[in-house]
Amino acid sequence: MSLALGANPHYKHFLYSALGATLLGYASLALGWLPPLFDTNVNPLLGFARNSQAGILLGRISIVIATGILLSQWLVLGSNIRKGFENARLQWQLFFVWSTPLLFAPAIFSRDVYSYIAQGRLVLAGFNPYNEGVSRVPGWFHLGVDPLWATTPTPYGQIWIGIEALIVFLTPDSPFWSLVLFRIASLLALILMTFGIIKLAQHFGVSTSLSLWLSLLNPLTLFHLIGAAHNDSLMLAFLIWGFYFAVKKRFVVAVIFVLCAALVKPIALIALAVVVLERDLSLIKKFTRWTLALVGTIGAMWLIGYFSAYGLEWIQALVAPGEVLTLLSPSSTLGYVLGLIFETLGIASAQGVLMLVRLFALGIALLLVATYLITTRAENIVRIGAYIFALVVLASPVIQPWYVLWVLLLIAPIGIRNVLHLRLVVFATVFLVAYSTIEVEVARDFNLSLGDFIAVSAVIVVMALTFLTSKRVRGLVAHFGPGNP
Repeated sequence: MSLALGANPHYKHFLYSALGATLLGYASLALGWLPPLFDTNVNPLLGFARNSQAGILLGRISIVIATGILLSQWLVLGSNIRKGFENARLQWQLFFVWSTPLLFAPAIFSRDVYSYIAQGRLVLAGFNPYNEGVSRVPGWFHLGVDPLWATTPTPYGQIWIGIEALIVFLTPDSPFWSLVLFRIASLLALILMTFGIIKLAQHFGVSTSLSLWLSLLNPLTLFHLIGAAHNDSLMLAFLIWGFYFAVKKRFVVAVIFVLCAALVKPIALIALAVVVLERDLSLIKKFTRWTLALVGTIGAMWLIGYFSAYGLEWIQALVAPGEVLTLLSPSSTLGYVLGLIFETLGIASAQGVLMLVRLFALGIALLLVATYLITTRAENIVRIGAYIFALVVLASPVIQPWYVLWVLLLIAPIGIRNVLHLRLVVFATVFLVAYSTIEVEVARDFNLSLGDFIAVSAVIVVMALTFLTSKRVRGLVAHFGPGNP
């Protein structure tokens, strides 16, 4: 083994990546989400990891070290690519090294996948998921669903609802194997998406290695699209291919792919206004294309709703995520603080102020998006799409760490324009990776303990050491002036 690795100039990447992935896999066993009635004694390692103080402590240590190792490897690869080293094959290999230990581990970084399972059972039980919450099916809580979503209709499109029902149909009595199938589905969607990113990168003349580094190997991709098995992977796969066909001027196919993305997560509908554009269109031609795309999309959705018996009821469910409060959202954080102040002064209710600030931020974002679309020359529609999704995410009442991937995975095939943008991508990724890790560390307790503060401090220290101890990592974002990175 050592001789084989020694013959490979990249053996250190494999050794560190295997170590980091293994530690992350163990952290998933110790800290990941499992259904409440899951028998943790079916496996001695799982029993030790979840039922003993030593096992849980080891899990908390493991996730911090794993985060530091994987993030460091990602940054070192970025430094090498910046210096001109191209090795797409190595990146594919590292991705599978990173993701394999997670395929059969408990869900980590989020337990939304258990909502997918419960929604699949809801559909198979004959209920309309756009009118009913998962609490209509007995045993929903024991599947591991967050009680916050117990009575909330699903905010997903018909394609995803069909996939949920199919996976649960194939694994009716095993939430664990349902989780594994959702992970495999996410992995396949990621591979499909990555091929689309490579095709777009070739179209724009961008380094394949740079594109893979920004997308497939980004730690946020590993954490949230593999570890948490979020359905954003499938939405983004359809979306990327929609943009590919758009730049090839196959606009009808592009609209179909964007529609498919929206039938996974409706937020993808935003891209409809972009994929029908091409360079230097007059305003009249822009509105003509937008109108045709809108009419065609409404007609297609009506037909899909008619044959699925759900109609357009899913539209009313789009407000569901807005019921959540996340501190990553500028509008929600500002609205929450202002709401407390105004309620203390007796001027207005905190909830009313929060909703007003959220609506104002969203209105400003939509106004900026409309102005940008009307005035742009559309020299690069993928870049336009990235900017628009960035505006919408920033103004969203709820921002989760994986929402940033909607922007990053559109930036991947068009490259990074200057060092300032590179720094923004790197520091945003590092911050959200740290945030995601901290959420895992403290999510088990509702009351912060000394151990939680130690864990948060450890994550921050590891993030700092990742930059301070590696000259190549520091060189990736420092001491460079404007220009192409």
